[in-house]
Amino acid sequence: MRSEDTVRGLYEIASNAQTNLREKIAAFLEMGCRHFGLPIGMLSEIRGQQFSIAALQIADDQISAPHQIAEGDQFALNQTVCRCTIEQSEPLSFHNRHAPQFVPHPTLAPFQFEAYMGVAVRCLLYTSDAADEEDS
Repeated sequence: MRSEDTVRGLYEIASNAQTNLREKIAAFLEMGCRHFGLPIGMLSEIRGQQFSIAALQIADDQISAPHQIAEGDQFALNQTVCRCTIEQSEPLSFHNRHAPQFVPHPTLAPFQFEAYMGVAVRCLLYTSDAADEEDS
């Protein structure tokens, strides 16, 4: 998939008023998997030291039974490579988990990914007090 096609696709997904946020996230993950040639795309949520899988795009033939993962699964943050990702100001990637900087690397469990690309996505939630004002 060419970069121009990817950018166009991202815009189309983001601007589609007919899809909800969950559908958009799924489409973004699917597009990222295609663009980078990776079998798994994941959006995680980290609260304190708890890691949970918020959204997951996965090819059916890519995960063997001992390493099944699913949306909603939770792990200790220190058992995931995401711990390293959120500690950095830039994206983290590797294409060989046996590279010297990752062996032995405890944060590769429980997923056992051979390749990884990750970036911290920090979200701020803005709310309105309009509902509170209506109740008074």
